[in-house]
Amino acid sequence: MTAEVLFDAQPLLSRLEDASLPLCKQLDISFKNPGKELKFRPLEISDYQKGYIELLSQLTKVGVVTEDAFVKQFRAMKASGVHYVFVVEDMDKDLIVGNATLAVEYKMTHSTCLRGRIEDVVVHNDYRGKHLGVLLVETLTILGKELGCYKISLDCTPDMIPYYKKFGFLEGPQVFMCQRFSD
Repeated sequence: MTAEVLFDAQPLLSRLEDASLPLCKQLDISFKNPGKELKFRPLEISDYQKGYIELLSQLTKVGVVTEDAFVKQFRAMKASGVHYVFVVEDMDKDLIVGNATLAVEYKMTHSTCLRGRIEDVVVHNDYRGKHLGVLLVETLTILGKELGCYKISLDCTPDMIPYYKKFGFLEGPQVFMCQRFSD
């Protein structure tokens, strides 16, 4: 039985085979070989059962997410066609141990271009130090460029600035502001 995936990653990742992922190459890691018993792939609808929500809770407050709510949100994201959520799965444990999202926005500015945002980057506490975050962020950054994004941005805490600078992200002159309507 074929798993329901958020998107078909094969044509996207094949575009990256010739692209340079210098940090990953230096660390001898790739989306084809993320590590022993690990698999880099798009989010699947069955990942709810593989600890996906628990992984996200290591990053931020998740709240109550039932399986029905997860499936509904998954299908809405799939239908939108602008969410590229990649995960890393420990195949021995059936456990999702890494996650990152590239969300693409269609713009009228910059000659009707695309703009990308990297969100929800998290690696399971027990898998940190295996360069999975590097694999996720560098792959999504290059993928965004290949998709035609004129820029890619991300939000991070001040202590993470040096980490993201390794990927070419710079502190911009903009000030990040937000209004929260719930936790």
